[in-house]
Amino acid sequence: MKKCTNALQVKEAGKTVTYYLDDKGTGEDYHEGLCGGGTKEGATVTGVVTEKDGKKWVKPTKVEEKK
Repeated sequence: MKKCTNALQVKEAGKTVTYYLDDKGTGEDYHEGLCGGGTKEGATVTGVVTEKDGKKWVKPTKVEEKK
């Protein structure tokens, strides 16, 4: 079984930073629209950012995919 995690990549100070979504992964309603088995551009995520084990995490309260 292939494991998939929702994540965002954001340009910050000229570097790409990855934010992992602290959500249900493939169980989220928005997962297929954002993932589709690859990389898509244009999502807006609102939530609380934390850091754990050197990784940045977002607990999303709202996720909007670009149409």
